Amino acid sequence: MKQSMYTRLAALLIGMQLFLGGCAKVKERGDMTLDELKTKTTALLKKQDYSEAAEYLQLIITKFPEDPKLGNYKISLANCKFNNAEYEPAYQLYENFHQYYPSDKRAEYAKYRATLCKFNQSLSFDRDQSTTEAAMRLLKSYQDIPTYQKYRTQVDKMYETCVQKMITKELYICKFYIKHGKLQAAEKRLEQARKLYGTHKDLDASLLYLECKLESKRGNQPVFNEKLDKLVKHYPDSQYTHMAENLVKKPIDFIF
Repeated sequence: MKQSMYTRLAALLIGMQLFLGGCAKVKERGDMTLDELKTKTTALLKKQDYSEAAEYLQLIITKFPEDPKLGNYKISLANCKFNNAEYEPAYQLYENFHQYYPSDKRAEYAKYRATLCKFNQSLSFDRDQSTTEAAMRLLKSYQDIPTYQKYRTQVDKMYETCVQKMITKELYICKFYIKHGKLQAAEKRLEQARKLYGTHKDLDASLLYLECKLESKRGNQPVFNEKLDKLVKHYPDSQYTHMAENLVKKPIDFIF
């Protein structure tokens, strides 16, 4: 009986020690000096423990807002969030850095990484494209700064990918409307696609094909022929031209 009681008492004491030790550890983090926090953060970053490193960086930023190297801590925190695929908080941090340190040599890097965050959040063409549109606006804001050249190739490629995604969405919706006989709605989407992306390379042929398909559904032969003639003239080898030609109704042979 006594042995059992001593065992339980020992277990209780050990548990209390572990609990108090844990509390002391949490308290110790808050009481660390700047150098101690930096040393701990560096060790965590070397281990690629970005989640805990972010906690220490946030503590540094909160406790030492007047430190001359505050920008270093902010950009490091943004990188931690990015490496953990926490793209929205990373985007906010990069944009904050770009806003408050526009003359810093890393301002262009921060802007580029902000665009990358939004780009990585965009969804496939058949889903909501509001994030893609936001990414395009952000990418355009990078392109509009003439001195920003270091990441321009990557930014241009991302912008092109976003445009292609938006075009694919528009064409997908047009095809859906035509297939289900919603011809007026299809016509409006085709007009919108031409207005938004009409000058984009390789789009004209696909739009002409869909316009052919629309007029074929309507039975509007003169307009159909007009669209088909444009396809044949300007895009003779395009797959869309061959697809449109297949829409031409073949005469039925009458067997006597």
